Amino acid sequence: MQNLQPDILAAQPSVLLEICKAQKLKSINIKPTQIISFAEVLTPELKQVLIQTFNAPIKEVYQCTEGFLGVTCAHGTMHLNEDLIYIEKEWINPEQTMFIPIVTDFTRSTLPIVRYRLNDVLEIATTPCPCNLPFTPIIQIIGRSDDVLCINNYTLN
Repeated sequence: MQNLQPDILAAQPSVLLEICKAQKLKSINIKPTQIISFAEVLTPELKQVLIQTFNAPIKEVYQCTEGFLGVTCAHGTMHLNEDLIYIEKEWINPEQTMFIPIVTDFTRSTLPIVRYRLNDVLEIATTPCPCNLPFTPIIQIIGRSDDVLCINNYTLN
């Protein structure tokens, strides 16, 4: 990587973290102009560390076997690709700020995706994005619904 001096770093957050560690340990000295994160949840904390370490903008790509579901705009807000796919929202909280997407892709011919319920949890933005795209703005991909452990009636003494 040191020899390549990439302009763009594109990897899942766990790999970006390792590259960031190498940069901080001075094992490498690279100056990417763009960072692209995909395949895993990019936490707000890691996003800040990457920005501080590389001083480069970060784009997120929300993609899976079911299709290209979203990408960040120039303002840093992720928008769902609702021009290519239909996403129903299965609301999981009364405030309707978090949902599980149910995807229908009208463009596929080899692997039909019709009302396919993902196990991702997305947090929707409550204010419009300055870019004025008509597609649903997402604050963050929180994670997978089956990654959550709920303990009822637990008291810490």
